[in-house]
Amino acid sequence: MAIKLICFGILGVCCAVAGIINVCRIGGKVTYNSLMVDFEMKAILAVAIGGNSLGGGKFRIVGSVLGAYAYCLLFNTLIAMQVPSTHLTAYQAIVIFLLVIFSSEQVKDSVAALWKKLFGRKALRKGGSEK
Repeated sequence: MAIKLICFGILGVCCAVAGIINVCRIGGKVTYNSLMVDFEMKAILAVAIGGNSLGGGKFRIVGSVLGAYAYCLLFNTLIAMQVPSTHLTAYQAIVIFLLVIFSSEQVKDSVAALWKKLFGRKALRKGGSEK
């Protein structure tokens, strides 16, 4: 019981620090609409980029952390390219859509068949096992 209480206390402190950092980034005029806009999409995108399945199953925290870094890299690159902020959500949706399409089994099987047809050898899937 004490361990859970300590963990929730640490979680509360971390959330408070993250909120303070986020408020400082946005500036003085902070409303709910400007603070948490598309936060769910950002979290889903970070998890999907990290290689975790959107359909459930195995989950790797290292993949999610690397996905969050990759998302920040993508987002900051778009900002550096002076993409309007109104278009950033569309780019995020496109990336999620492509990740969902390319992670489906039908697309993986089609790519493996195309690889075999083009290069005449068996395609490697999931840990180097031949299909």
